[in-house]
Amino acid sequence: MREEGLTTGEAARIKAFGLLIGTVLLVTYGFVVSHYIARHFGYPPQLGPTWPGGFYPPYIWINWAFTYYDADPEMFKMVWISFLIAFTLIISGTFLAIGMLTRSPFGVADAHGTARWITEIEELRAMGLVHDPANRNSLNPDDTGIYLAVVEDRDGSYHYVRSVGNEHCLVVAPSRTGKGVGPIVINGVTWPHALVCYDQKRETFYATAGWRQKYVGPVYSWNPVGNDETFNSYNFLDTIRLGTVWEVTDSMDVATLLIDPASIGAAEWDHWKKTGFAFLQAVILYTCYLVERLQKRRANLRDVYKVLNNPDQRGDDLYKAMLHNTFGRVDMKVGGPIPNRREALAALMPGRNETIAEGAAAMLNREPEERTSVHSTASSALTLYADPLVARNTSTSDFQIEDIWNGEKPGSLYITVPPDQEAKFQAMLRMMLTLILRTEQRPQLAYVEGRAKMPWRHRTLALFDEFPTLGEIKEIETALARIAGYGVQLFLFIQDLPQLFDRYGQNQTIISGCQNKLIYSPNDNITADWASGECGETTIVKKEITVSGNRFGNALNHVQVRFEEKPRDLANSQEIRRLAPPEKDPDGRITAPGNVIILRTGFNPIFATQMLYFLDPEMMARLKTPFRAGHSNAAILDGPLTLALPQPEGAQS
Repeated sequence: MREEGLTTGEAARIKAFGLLIGTVLLVTYGFVVSHYIARHFGYPPQLGPTWPGGFYPPYIWINWAFTYYDADPEMFKMVWISFLIAFTLIISGTFLAIGMLTRSPFGVADAHGTARWITEIEELRAMGLVHDPANRNSLNPDDTGIYLAVVEDRDGSYHYVRSVGNEHCLVVAPSRTGKGVGPIVINGVTWPHALVCYDQKRETFYATAGWRQKYVGPVYSWNPVGNDETFNSYNFLDTIRLGTVWEVTDSMDVATLLIDPASIGAAEWDHWKKTGFAFLQAVILYTCYLVERLQKRRANLRDVYKVLNNPDQRGDDLYKAMLHNTFGRVDMKVGGPIPNRREALAALMPGRNETIAEGAAAMLNREPEERTSVHSTASSALTLYADPLVARNTSTSDFQIEDIWNGEKPGSLYITVPPDQEAKFQAMLRMMLTLILRTEQRPQLAYVEGRAKMPWRHRTLALFDEFPTLGEIKEIETALARIAGYGVQLFLFIQDLPQLFDRYGQNQTIISGCQNKLIYSPNDNITADWASGECGETTIVKKEITVSGNRFGNALNHVQVRFEEKPRDLANSQEIRRLAPPEKDPDGRITAPGNVIILRTGFNPIFATQMLYFLDPEMMARLKTPFRAGHSNAAILDGPLTLALPQPEGAQS
């Protein structure tokens, strides 16, 4: 933005143009004088040849003035006088005009900053953010991206602003500003790859699941207390690759998420959490093998809870059964593909599982009082699974996490919980999202010509609405730095920065990890100040005029004009807070879009308009696609479970 002043380049162009005009005037004067003299003498041949077109050279009159001066001294005196007058007027006029036009200071456009708004379609197209609107209806895997907003062209038409790279995106939008009817729903019915969506109020599922089911792939909806045919169940222990070299690592992941529901980190654990974690991890493995051997099915966390809280078995008997297990040893050979579950269990070598035995031995070596406390710590981590509804929804798996992005067709998973139950199930929801992000990053990346090759069949959009309400999910921060190489884009939504800082702290890396930021009109000063700083500073020129002279004189005899360069926020915090909000009817329903700001790393900020699905007929048509439920929740397995295998003869505790 520049109110006054010229750049150095602009001033140089004005000078060059002024000198050109002066030269043209002098040459024109030469032509006129030459023809005046030739006509005065009757165009005699002694004056020499003319140029094509009958014109004498503009400089030839000077030669004539010296050669033929005596032929008519009075005429030549008049010519010399007119030349001096014309030369003086032309030269002085040229330099005076140049001086007047370039009197503003040079370089004021970037003295303090060069920030400006990007609003032109061609600039956005050059940035790769605006594309042919016809491509919106395409499901070509190479034609995908995150829809952010719309911009208006000069002819009044609107174009979608869309990021087609693999950059992560952060949306900062207070409640009731239209993010649900904008980027959340629109991306739900345009993203043609795998989708993982944290859907707080299930609005996104109802709006987008039908279209995704019909045109993209299978759709799943998981709710720990869901109780209708549209919900699916998922067993957390299915993430454990039992019988492989990864079973300990995978069971540690589950145990960590159970024992540390607040995600404070292992470095901050007290003695009981550390010992409870080690024991719980061993019990999880023990239960997985026990249920697999006795009931030929996969264990779940309800089974682990029952193993720890069996009224018919003392704790010491459980530890002895774990110590003397005969589940077999894992072949620890290096390399090779990971076998499926059946192959892995069949390949176990005779003997006992040492990880389980070591966990049991540690318990038996403790004093009874400490042993009881450790056991209690492990058991309390599974209290939620005593709820029959939770047990049912986590007993078996209607889907495998890997199938969402590695199945024949891209899958869609909606994760939700009733608002009145969110606080109760925060830890379980964090566990689900963490396992999803970790499972995405399990394969070892291969590199082709120095670039990472995506290990999965399909890209994934992880759309987490209001994710800070779940507490701190450390995996989100760490994933931002590396998960893009696995084909995953994070699309994160927060209400404001204080909400994010409250959970992740002032030194969080979520903001810096997102290359695209979409900002709606904020309600707080912290967010407004941050957005203002992100937009950057521009340079303005303040013009001051000082006049002096006799108050009662005919004219002021001195006028001084002063230009001062000053920095200014492209948009200060008050202007950010006054971004036009969406228009609403008396019932609070949004009827017209407001304004938003798009920040993209490496570019000036973009001033854009909210996108609303109900203003686009194509989007409206997609939302009308019905969803067909196909539920297969397993019954609750609450029958008696043999919790200890017979010990081999001669076994000692």
